[in-house]
Amino acid sequence: MSLLSECLEHQLKCRGPGYGYLQHNGKQVLAHRLAYCQANGIDMPAIDGMVVRHKCDNPKCINPDHLLVGTQADNMADMHERGRGLRGEKVGNSKITDDQADEIRRLYKPRSRKFNQYQLAKRFGITQPQVSMILSGKRRSHQSGDAA
Repeated sequence: MSLLSECLEHQLKCRGPGYGYLQHNGKQVLAHRLAYCQANGIDMPAIDGMVVRHKCDNPKCINPDHLLVGTQADNMADMHERGRGLRGEKVGNSKITDDQADEIRRLYKPRSRKFNQYQLAKRFGITQPQVSMILSGKRRSHQSGDAA
């Protein structure tokens, strides 16, 4: 993506993953939301329920050229499209590796006494619903070889 200009980073207080904030009209507001509204001549309540997204993926950036308003779904789509979403074993609380999820798919035999969902759950230290979600593609769908 070619940007018209460089990021302009908020230099005051930041929280969470680096989003700048400040006081405005007696309220604490996110700096990029305020910058978007001021640049577009709108009041902050006009974007209630919406998110201000960063084209540049820099949470400190307040450059209005890098900001656009959208829904949370738009924001999540941006995240996944740009490869920022954590998936599989990269998620901090993941109990199994991607290779183990592949092994679950490979071993699963629906009517087997040895490799049904409950046995696989016990073998890999997860729950039967987690095994079911791996097999149905609701979990670890980013991996190749998903079960149909």
